[in-house]
Amino acid sequence: MNLLQFFEEPNWVAVIIIYLLIIFVLLKILKKFFHHKKYYPRLIFGVRYLIYCILLLEIGLRVTRTQQTYLEKVNGRYMSMYKYRPHEASHKRNSSDTFLLQSPTEFSYEYHSNSWGYSDKEWSEKKDGKCRIIAFGDSFTEAFGVSQDSTWVAQISRMDVKKREEWLNGGISGSDPFTNFYNLENELYRLKPNVVVQIYSNQDFEEDILLRGTYDRFKNGKLEYEKTPFVEYLYAYSHIYRWVHNSLTGRFFYIPIQKIRNISIDSSFAQLAKLYNDWAQKNEVHVILIFYDTSFHYFKEKKLSIDKSYQTLGNYLTIASVTDCYHEKYLQDTLNYKSLWWSVDGHHNREGYTVMANCIHQIVEPIIDAKFQMDTSSN
Repeated sequence: MNLLQFFEEPNWVAVIIIYLLIIFVLLKILKKFFHHKKYYPRLIFGVRYLIYCILLLEIGLRVTRTQQTYLEKVNGRYMSMYKYRPHEASHKRNSSDTFLLQSPTEFSYEYHSNSWGYSDKEWSEKKDGKCRIIAFGDSFTEAFGVSQDSTWVAQISRMDVKKREEWLNGGISGSDPFTNFYNLENELYRLKPNVVVQIYSNQDFEEDILLRGTYDRFKNGKLEYEKTPFVEYLYAYSHIYRWVHNSLTGRFFYIPIQKIRNISIDSSFAQLAKLYNDWAQKNEVHVILIFYDTSFHYFKEKKLSIDKSYQTLGNYLTIASVTDCYHEKYLQDTLNYKSLWWSVDGHHNREGYTVMANCIHQIVEPIIDAKFQMDTSSN
């Protein structure tokens, strides 16, 4: 590790060095320009008093951990969300790999990826007559927080009592809907799905896509991101700055305030819906876009304007939501709400993924029934 890497992501030693260096430079500057002034002693006293107050506030915020980012809570250290962006256009796991999905204080589960690079059984391009459904999403679809046989995809596949469905889990932790669509359009189309289920949340549009951009980020098979804002380093080192920024933006990671004001969540979603709708019509595949609540956003008033809609656009695209299902059947009070998510990590536990599977099943099953009826009548 070189010196630049040491200071790039803050640790306690780096923080102490940076703060001492700032104080030292500040006092040197004051001495150089004001030491001959009569009020210099009072100036130094006032500056030192201000420094002590700032340091006490900074220490207090750090000790109480009120301004920690999600990755700090989970991993115990600061990691820039800009570095957390996928590095390859086709974002997936290593092929035929074994890895851990874990939260240091709450759970640890061993997962296995198939030859395609997804956390699921092995896939074959050859179909056996069943309705093939590919599920896309982020860590809530790959199912961070439970064993591999307890994902909502695995649970919903066991609800298929008629043995007519084949569910494939294309969920990848850290992905977003545009990443998922890129993988479908450029690789997983070879699996010839009959139905595609894309799960998305406010977090995808209010965080991931803000940091990464929409589908325009994919250029000739490569990713092009905006550079990391320099002010993000101030956010990394100062919990006081985080306190101010988080209060103004309602987010626990750094994003320029002007960018938040300029972004249109609805227009980003409209681009995603058009991409899927065009692809679905071209390939005659039914696509279902399903909104779900995450524990991070459950009590936030701001929602996507389409989060409670349930409508079919044309013959191949359905937009739906599990919000009402969660509220009406499982979240009658705060106690029930808290029981579905890991308290620190924030992902679903097994009970939560069971709720997710049941709610998604209510949306998907009528569409699959309709497809089977259509196929039967055409034959």
